Amino acid sequence: MAAGRWSNLQQFAIHRQFQLDVINLAAAETIKLYIFNRLQLSADGTQNTATTPSRNVVRYFFEQLLLNMKIGLIVIILFSTTSYGQFRKLDTLPPRPGGYPKSVLKIEKENHKCVSLPKKSFSTILKKYPFNNAAKIQLVSFKVNNLPLENDTVCYSKLFEVKTLTLRQIDSLTNVMYNIGFGGTILIVQEINCYNPRNAILFIDNTEKVFEFIEICFECQQTVNSSDKIDFGEVCNEKFSLIKQQFLSAGINYGTKITE
Repeated sequence: MAAGRWSNLQQFAIHRQFQLDVINLAAAETIKLYIFNRLQLSADGTQNTATTPSRNVVRYFFEQLLLNMKIGLIVIILFSTTSYGQFRKLDTLPPRPGGYPKSVLKIEKENHKCVSLPKKSFSTILKKYPFNNAAKIQLVSFKVNNLPLENDTVCYSKLFEVKTLTLRQIDSLTNVMYNIGFGGTILIVQEINCYNPRNAILFIDNTEKVFEFIEICFECQQTVNSSDKIDFGEVCNEKFSLIKQQFLSAGINYGTKITE
């Protein structure tokens, strides 16, 4: 599991407290309903004798308690599947002869779906390389086969679209990159034998020079980083679609919804 995620113990403690809160709420609501009916007054202000407890009345409120408990249990199950059960760990040992068991592969497939990770703040992300050395960040598109470079310098004359991001847009982009990832242990990484990049993220220093970049092929869902020091984040199933939306929101259309 990636560093910074909640420990199993922390998630278990939160989960258990939530269970107790739901159960207590269900019981409290039933008791309030019972008291309200017992103290219900008639129109002339006298106590309504029709509410005198009987076996049927007691049975009714006991059934209401069970109903509220069932509703609470459903809420607990929903909470469990979306929060406590979110990060599914698997044994990372090599598969047995014949491959991984079907039960493991089923969980592993689910783990590839994107989930929200414990949030890293924007200020924390900006301390990561290459954001810590960037004076500005640009999203670009190009119609040539790769990001156009001449003597290790980006050739802006051959770029098709260029958009400089605001701080708010950088915050949104980095949130997708680093606060969204896998739902658990990943055992299998699929390789795609195609690469037709049309977009890139450029990191520009104080001298207006592009010192790092992330080249992106949305068609094949592949990236190439200019340096091994760059971390693109966990590439879960929906990650490229979410990054594409960042390009579209910034006004980059080529390579995202227009291709030739």
